[in-house]
Amino acid sequence: MRAELGVLGAKVTTVQLAGERRLEVGGALGAVLPGGVQRGSVVTIGGPAGAGVTRTAFELAASVTASGEWAAFVSSAGNNTLGLAAAAELGVELERAAVV
Repeated sequence: MRAELGVLGAKVTTVQLAGERRLEVGGALGAVLPGGVQRGSVVTIGGPAGAGVTRTAFELAASVTASGEWAAFVSSAGNNTLGLAAAAELGVELERAAVV
């Protein structure tokens, strides 16, 4: 029995829950978010038109989808011009993105 427990103990490693994992952010955003973002968190990016809000959201989503995770975009009421072609150009893997 003791030998069996020893074999089992050698197979067990530290577990990191998915919600405890942080995702690295690349590019210029990585300098602003050096610790990355918490997996599963909701990030709100807002600002006036022309401030780069959409680009910032796409760059963040590009980092997330490049690591194999999913990103979702929730567009505000009346704003249906998300521009998924631009998202793809900035590196967002559209097969890992949802738009609501």
